[in-house]
Amino acid sequence: MCSQGKSVSGVSVAPSLQDIRWLWRSLTAAALLWALTLLAGCSSGVQRDAELVQAERTARYITSPRHLKQSMYVSMREENTPSELLSYLFSSLGAAEWPYTTDASEMEQEQARAIGMPLQPANVAIVVMAVDSRAQKQIVLRPDDANGLIIAEAYLAPDQPPVFTSNWAMPQLRERE
Repeated sequence: MCSQGKSVSGVSVAPSLQDIRWLWRSLTAAALLWALTLLAGCSSGVQRDAELVQAERTARYITSPRHLKQSMYVSMREENTPSELLSYLFSSLGAAEWPYTTDASEMEQEQARAIGMPLQPANVAIVVMAVDSRAQKQIVLRPDDANGLIIAEAYLAPDQPPVFTSNWAMPQLRERE
């Protein structure tokens, strides 16, 4: 322990060389530990693939109240469950309402940007219920009716585990007026 100028019989004693070395080592160790913790915190998570993140944004968009209130889903639904919504979105009628992909024409992309609609990455599939063995990058959407959630799992390859999973609440929608 550091004596830091203790008084012995009224005479001030300076810290010894051993005390200074101990203090220096302690401070160095603390600084090193702090730096390692900071670096570990910055690199602990795997960087998410930008196209998968964008595809997940597209999935959130097509299941959002903003998109659905302009959709035929509002007037066709019966129970407003995640299963029913996903079934509709992957039907021919629902698929016609999907956003443009990134390989769309410049005019279509500009139209999408003008209304705040995300573009779906052209090489990322969005599928329902199960991994598509023919697609590499993909977002698999699954319903959780019991909890009122839509679950998204992101895959870089169909034979690998998901690189991230997210979920969001099924939107509560009112009838069209």
